[in-house]
Amino acid sequence: MTHCQHHLLVSYRPLVHTGRGRRASSEFGLPAFIDSSCRREPDLEATLPSISAICRGGQFSPRLREDDVVVYITTKGQYLGHHDPHWRLTAILRVLRRFDTHLEAADWFRKKNLPLPNNCMVPGTEPFPLEKTAGPTPQNRFTGNPQSIISKWDAFYRARVSRCGTFLVCDPEFRELNHPPIITERMMREVFGRLPATRNPPVISREQFDALRVVAGLAGRRSEKASLDTWLLGSTTASRHGLLGAEGQIDVVVR
Repeated sequence: MTHCQHHLLVSYRPLVHTGRGRRASSEFGLPAFIDSSCRREPDLEATLPSISAICRGGQFSPRLREDDVVVYITTKGQYLGHHDPHWRLTAILRVLRRFDTHLEAADWFRKKNLPLPNNCMVPGTEPFPLEKTAGPTPQNRFTGNPQSIISKWDAFYRARVSRCGTFLVCDPEFRELNHPPIITERMMREVFGRLPATRNPPVISREQFDALRVVAGLAGRRSEKASLDTWLLGSTTASRHGLLGAEGQIDVVVR
């Protein structure tokens, strides 16, 4: 049966959500709006961004199928000197590949000679040290020295992955991790007629998706997807990695 494309709206805590995270961004030159945890979820820095269940368990990633579109916004906050609370729209991802386990995903990445995303929890990937995160939420969730905190934090994620291994590889149609567009409360109400809850990510209509792009100033903007397609089509990398189908489009069929 043909899958009907869905659009979903989901929020996450960016690195600059806390003072610790802002210091990490400044000290280590990290993009301000990457995810704040020791396992970036989602991993928006990867060439092909990835989504797993380490943040929401079975509530989100298992719902996604190839060709679904995920709009990532930050949690509401005061970012980069803007004192009125707002959201930032950081990424629009289209799901290319869906895997049932992290090991299957890792095997695909390795066969394509692509680096493993940080949220792919297999041998060969490690969590970021505490000083490159915003700290756990709440801050006293895990105790001990920095190494002990990271070990406990990572073990917590591994337990989630053992219960839900869904892993999704995505094509970035839009991504801005340093100065993403602001979404105000007025804009949210204009698009949705209310303030949508994003803890359990809702499906939004195509009309709402298009309106959100307009208020964010993305309408008519050349997508990163187009840039990625150009890179793939303009090199031998596409055929070497097995990313293109017969018509020169990115192949989204899971093999």
